[in-house]
Amino acid sequence: MATRRERARLATVAEIKAAALQQVASLGAPELTIRGVARAIGMSPAGIYRYYDSRDALLTDLLTDAYTDLADAVSAAAGWGPAGGVDAPTDPLAALLAATVAYRDWALAQPARFLLIFGTPVPGYQAPPQGPTVTANQRMGAVFFGLGALAWAAGQVAPASGHRTAAEPTTEGQQDVLAQLRDLAPDLPDDFVTRMLGGWALVHGLVTLEVTGQLHWALSDPGASFTGHMQAWIEAFRQGAV
Repeated sequence: MATRRERARLATVAEIKAAALQQVASLGAPELTIRGVARAIGMSPAGIYRYYDSRDALLTDLLTDAYTDLADAVSAAAGWGPAGGVDAPTDPLAALLAATVAYRDWALAQPARFLLIFGTPVPGYQAPPQGPTVTANQRMGAVFFGLGALAWAAGQVAPASGHRTAAEPTTEGQQDVLAQLRDLAPDLPDDFVTRMLGGWALVHGLVTLEVTGQLHWALSDPGASFTGHMQAWIEAFRQGAV
């Protein structure tokens, strides 16, 4: 059980982060400052520095929280998480559809946090290499790509059709992802990550357009349209057409 001092510290950190998120939502992430957060909660800047030694440290905490919350939402919707000890879904493609819908739902419910992690980079900020933001982001991505690998292992996905070239080069990063995914499906083909990237680009692109208000002129029911696009991509993926 946490001590009174520890509980007080956690409460103050939560207050600092809430004020920082409000500043991000109203002014944008590049305008986040320790002084502004301190003013919002009635604390001196020096007091904030007892909890965060820099604006970047605070920003890293906000980014990590957002990535983690998004990963939690996507994992819960899919009923599976690579590190969660939850049994793999019996229908990975249905779980993949549910995960994409959860991704959209989270983004629309928390647009400021979505744009914090996927919007314009904050000038001067560098995420710690292999730090908590990277780990949290990878956890979220592992659900999407992992479900695709499980679908392949379950025989739900056909090999890519002839219009794709088996000789398409893969990057070192793709090879690293493939090596991890082959723990789930040892016979994954070399082009698998490229195929999944097309689906990821569709998911993220549509959600980003909607969050930034770029689809209101074209769609009367964005939710139904999004689900339809996801179903069409998953079916094409199933058949080896993408």
